Amino acid sequence: MATNTNICSRIIAGCYERTILGYDVVELEDNSEEEYELRPTFTDNSHTGCIKVLACNNTFLASGSTDETVHLYNLATNTDVGSLMQHDGSITSLKFFKSTHLMSAGSDGLLCIWNTNNWDCQKVLRGHREAIHSLAVHPSGKLALTASKDKTLRTWNLVNGRPAYTTHIKEVADEVLWSPDGAIYLVIIGDKINIYDITTATITDTIVHSSAIHAVTFIEERIIALGGEGTDIVFYSLEDVTSKPLGHFEAHDKRVKGLQCVLDCSSNALPDVRWIVSISSDGFIKLWKINVKKLSAKPKLLASRSTTARLTCVTIQSTKVEDEEETKGQGKRKHQKGKKGGQKKKQKKSVP
Repeated sequence: MATNTNICSRIIAGCYERTILGYDVVELEDNSEEEYELRPTFTDNSHTGCIKVLACNNTFLASGSTDETVHLYNLATNTDVGSLMQHDGSITSLKFFKSTHLMSAGSDGLLCIWNTNNWDCQKVLRGHREAIHSLAVHPSGKLALTASKDKTLRTWNLVNGRPAYTTHIKEVADEVLWSPDGAIYLVIIGDKINIYDITTATITDTIVHSSAIHAVTFIEERIIALGGEGTDIVFYSLEDVTSKPLGHFEAHDKRVKGLQCVLDCSSNALPDVRWIVSISSDGFIKLWKINVKKLSAKPKLLASRSTTARLTCVTIQSTKVEDEEETKGQGKRKHQKGKKGGQKKKQKKSVP
């Protein structure tokens, strides 16, 4: 199949089989039904446990696993960087803030802040009595939000590295998510999404979905896409939760496990167009093109790839994300953060 070298972005997925799979999104020259190809670029088998979570910026990929480590991979040079070993439990959530910091949370209830320049752990924040299920960083970088098995939401002041306040909830939250403008945040619990106002830290609205929710992503300031136990991806407006969904379409043969949204990455990008990447228990990674003004219309399937793996998580490195500081801190130095009472030692195999 004839292709050019127009690489639009990179999709990276993790799976139960302890493997990370990287694919470049490459535009096709011919008039095939799918406009892009997901071309394999790397496979990483550094973890000894299943992959729980992935995060990336313009340079680094961070992966978290049940083996209690955060593994680092340099996407610019396709080289192994090493592992961070501060947690005493599975890594449950990872978030980059620009090029300067990585934040990790785990089943040990700890929130760790890492400096991406030298990979030192600058701060370990304690407060949760049980496992942290999800971590979200405010767009300003000044606040973080964590949801725990202890039925609390904790807001952290990242300027001084201290807890700001705690919200007690009646159920265990699965995920927390800030809106792009940081004015609201979402708390996903089972089949419902509670919408909180940041100024009052109280619920303003609730969306009740038809089944358990596994993945949510913002496509506009007040529009989300979600997937879960069903095979559909569904669009909801956060401004009018009493109305019907804005649209939905069947995306996979089995439940949707992960969703990520980026701006249109094509050469003739349009402002109202978004790309959505979905992964499923059916083993497929799919790339969709949607128009935020026409969510009731069936989206265009741009590319698909069968991995034959039990996929768990996905992230996107997009060419639309531009930050001058992303070129900093690209050193290859391997770094292993020791725990109190002794340093963990693991033999790591370089990735070609």
